[in-house]
Amino acid sequence: MDRALLVLAVVLCFFALFQVILCIFFLAQLTLLAKKTKELTEVVKKEVSPVAHSLDRLIGDVRDISENAKFQLRRSDQTLEYVHKGLLQATDGVVKSVSVLSTRVLPAVNTTYATAYGIYKGLRFFFDRQRIGKGRVVR
Repeated sequence: MDRALLVLAVVLCFFALFQVILCIFFLAQLTLLAKKTKELTEVVKKEVSPVAHSLDRLIGDVRDISENAKFQLRRSDQTLEYVHKGLLQATDGVVKSVSVLSTRVLPAVNTTYATAYGIYKGLRFFFDRQRIGKGRVVR
């Protein structure tokens, strides 16, 4: 039984030694991980911070551009509305002018033209009759 206790004591010592070595290895890995994490943090600060700053500036620029675009669209809309109103007024003026021409001026012109044409035809008939009476042939 002494021998069994001795073997058990030796096994427990090896087990304890194995545990200590495992803890030392674990601590060494934690130290290495902390060092790599610190390096990664520095790389992130060095590489990503300018990108983040650039993105922040880009977002600000996009915000300014969108505000400017909204302003320009409002201005364009107002200009188109102004032009539209001007075109409506001009069209209304043309329609009114044509309406006045067709209802007041053109009937008077037609009457004057018809009268002048009637006088022309009458005079032509009269002069043609006189020529025929004198012996001239009208062609």
